[in-house]
Amino acid sequence: MSINQAQRQIEQGSALFLRAYAFLKCGATLRSPYDSATAATDPGIPLRLSSNVTASSVRASVAASYNQVIGDLQLASSLLPVAIPTQNPNRPSRPAVPALLARIYLSIRAYSLARCYADSTLQLYDSLMDYNTLNPQSLFPFSNTNAEILYQSNILEYTECLAAIAYPNTIVDSTFYGSYAPQDLRRSLFYQLNANGQLNMTSGYAQLIWPFTGLATDELYLIRAECAARTGSSDAAMADLNTLLLHRYVTGTFTTITLSTTTQALDTILTERRKEMPFRGVRWFNLRRLNQEGRNIIPLRILNGIRYQLLLNSNLYTLPIPPDVIADNPSMIQNPR
Repeated sequence: MSINQAQRQIEQGSALFLRAYAFLKCGATLRSPYDSATAATDPGIPLRLSSNVTASSVRASVAASYNQVIGDLQLASSLLPVAIPTQNPNRPSRPAVPALLARIYLSIRAYSLARCYADSTLQLYDSLMDYNTLNPQSLFPFSNTNAEILYQSNILEYTECLAAIAYPNTIVDSTFYGSYAPQDLRRSLFYQLNANGQLNMTSGYAQLIWPFTGLATDELYLIRAECAARTGSSDAAMADLNTLLLHRYVTGTFTTITLSTTTQALDTILTERRKEMPFRGVRWFNLRRLNQEGRNIIPLRILNGIRYQLLLNSNLYTLPIPPDVIADNPSMIQNPR
């Protein structure tokens, strides 16, 4: 294969990966939660598969939306480079493909497949950072090329409203912050006090003021652990969780977690998932799938004395299709509000 042919192959694989990544992110908010019983008829996202800007957009089903994403990734896998481009991690590579597939299958509760793809990724690349080597006094304690990153992406500001999610403007729930043990280094590396005495997040793995939303090995350890617990392998689940947490606590202070039941293991892993991955853009996936399993999580925020709740099965879990898209495609079904 010539150099030009190899480069075109990588470009094709990258395009497929990025399209899948964009469709998945779009679908996280614009389609209803995945339900295997109704996915073939539930409206998904408008799948734009042509560069023709005059073509009408049509909403595919939820099942077809996921099938497109999975199909793109399967095609991309053999086209992408084997090695992660550590100095340019925003370029897709082969290990990023099963990592994204693990996230996808977790979101639709296909736990055996999610575990398989998480394991496939970690067989290729399993590095974890020792948080003891990082500086908690820095606003940017994490490098955007750190050893855990499989694929780098982040939320970008393109409207004024998104300025609210930049790290100086976030307000972290004090109860959630209090769930971190004093020896847990995530407590000081993920959060800081602002001038008003409020807790803000610090810059994450993106090394920017905007949150990291990409793929990293810590997420894969948690996916593999959760799926192992769900399939009755509590020892394997705890092995992965303990491996991760050993890299997160002050040296010499972490006590290995030993749990006797898979229920306890699963509850502990889900708790640690929240603590490991705040502001990563994946909590929405988790709320939707976990509430389908009866966990009855109702987010509550109190700001300036006003209570805000997102009730179970609320239509607000699915955002409306943008008005300009509806205007250009009058026959397109809008999401209920």
